[in-house]
Amino acid sequence: ATSLAANECWRRCSHESLPNRIHPRPISAEDSMLPEDPVRAFQLCYCGWLILSMLTSSSQYQLFYTWFHSSGIGLASKRGLGAHPSKLYGIITPPALTPLQMRAVGVAFTACLLASLAPLAPRPFLFGAFALSLLYFPQLYAEATLSGHNPILVPAVLLLLACAPSLDAAASPPSPPPPPWPLQLLRVYLASGYVSSGVAKVLCSFRFRRYWGLGTSLQHYFLEGMWSRPADSALTRSVQWRLVKSPRLLTIFASGALLFELSFAVAPFSGRLSPLWCAHGLAFHAGILWLQGLDFVSFWSASLLVFAFPLSSLLSADLRHAFEHEPLWLLPA
Repeated sequence: ATSLAANECWRRCSHESLPNRIHPRPISAEDSMLPEDPVRAFQLCYCGWLILSMLTSSSQYQLFYTWFHSSGIGLASKRGLGAHPSKLYGIITPPALTPLQMRAVGVAFTACLLASLAPLAPRPFLFGAFALSLLYFPQLYAEATLSGHNPILVPAVLLLLACAPSLDAAASPPSPPPPPWPLQLLRVYLASGYVSSGVAKVLCSFRFRRYWGLGTSLQHYFLEGMWSRPADSALTRSVQWRLVKSPRLLTIFASGALLFELSFAVAPFSGRLSPLWCAHGLAFHAGILWLQGLDFVSFWSASLLVFAFPLSSLLSADLRHAFEHEPLWLLPA
């Protein structure tokens, strides 16, 4: 009798209690920290990354610019976005700001990014951040770590996000979300940069009849970084010297970097495998920062987060939808 009672008690518990504990309800969009719309999710992560970079590095940039503005050298009279003092989009000459104006623009840029995180009308703040980035970053083209390609993607990404109509519904997003054509367009734009860099290395290898991926290329990169951007860490300096004296190992690293850049030709079509390019890209630029002192992490690498969100829709279908239903936003993007 005791055995029968125990069996009956177990049967009732297994049918009434255990399903609620063993089979919890599926995680819904409401349970996630990020919104269901991948465009809004990327915008939150991207702007959050930029805000963190500004809060941690702006004082360093301000210190450099205060000296640079009053240095009297010829380069101090020029401005440009990227590694060279050139016109914005080949048309507009960036103005030279005073150190006080520079600080004010940096604060306003960070404030616009912060305001865009709120669900109420993020797009005007994104456009404001876009305009302010064209004032702020051209002042720093000669700064040792920020120069080069690090900040050049910031205006383009912010403008593209400002053209994303789905962000208008950030306060009450529809379900399912609209086609994420802004992310698709950004993926193509970002991939074109990496592929162009890889193709240029291949063409130069044929042009000069010398393979770019030989260890001597990275030897030069490391020596240049050790001279102009010396590392503070004894471990980093030790690793640099060991690598400089290992051209065969550097040949493997250089060839891997070349394959990494060329692999972006398929990244926009990778679907649910796209996080692999995000992870590889972040590790790639973290290694460059560690071993060469070139900072592609603060601003450039944030754009790689666009590959962190797998997209199930086709690139062609999303762009066709945008052209048919949202052409006024697609064309400027």
